[in-house]
Amino acid sequence: MRKCYKRVYTPYWEWEDWKAGMWDTPKDDGSLLSLAIEFTGDHVEYGKSMVNAVRNWDRTMLNALTNHSLNQRAFVGHCGACLRHGLPEVMTRKAWSYLTDEQRFYANREADKAILIWRRKYESTLGSGKKDAIKMASPILNQTSFGEKFLHTVEQQWQY
Repeated sequence: MRKCYKRVYTPYWEWEDWKAGMWDTPKDDGSLLSLAIEFTGDHVEYGKSMVNAVRNWDRTMLNALTNHSLNQRAFVGHCGACLRHGLPEVMTRKAWSYLTDEQRFYANREADKAILIWRRKYESTLGSGKKDAIKMASPILNQTSFGEKFLHTVEQQWQY
């Protein structure tokens, strides 16, 4: 069963995945897709890089893995591929469709292990009184009346 934590928002400019180019649009000649297929098909190496991502990309994981509506397995896999080979998320997503059911099963199992590592690390900080949550909105939202109404509504729903 999946645990749900209080949602934590961190600004995108702090996300390690964003800084590493995970959301970039690739200029692919086919070699990136081939690399992504080969890499994601090797669950051992893929799993190692997922663990590296959850251990080293603190701000990214805090923002993403406290979001219970996110496909966390896929996200951790995308991060692992980006961290290891600089692959944008879209390449990892495309590669997934080329994997066998068995390869997907083992990749998902590795993702679950990485997510568990992150959860244990995160839970160990919760009892210490550490304040990881950032109440910050984008500058664009702050400049609009919509943004003020939106933020007010969010703050009412999520009383801290």
